[in-house]
Amino acid sequence: MSRSARGFSAVSAVIVLVMLAVFGTALVTTSVTQQSGAALDLLSPKAYQAARAGVEYGLHRALVGGTCAATDSITFIGDLAGFRADITCSSTSHTEATATPMTVFHVVATGCNDAAGCPAATPAGPHYVERQLRASAASN
Repeated sequence: MSRSARGFSAVSAVIVLVMLAVFGTALVTTSVTQQSGAALDLLSPKAYQAARAGVEYGLHRALVGGTCAATDSITFIGDLAGFRADITCSSTSHTEATATPMTVFHVVATGCNDAAGCPAATPAGPHYVERQLRASAASN
């Protein structure tokens, strides 16, 4: 082989190695993204269920107890361990046309997987999920 042919082979080998490195990096990035997405797909329904439990708890306290705590929170065990629901409740009084007084309770529950609270000011990691539900109910 001539000297110029050997130089051409070295350049070709470097180009092939660089292309393989770029391809490997793309594969690793894709794999990590898919795993992270799958983890969030599993956590999102749990955050929804935590928020739903928070709404039901807030409405129960308001309708059965007759009072609406401004803020409250629930931490869960079992399948929802690591999740919490932060609940806010407000009420307004109204009088219907029949002069019947009514109280309308407005409950907002936010479910998340952060022990510090929902919504998290600074989410605890890349797998933070949060869902918020609102409900209103009237009582006389």
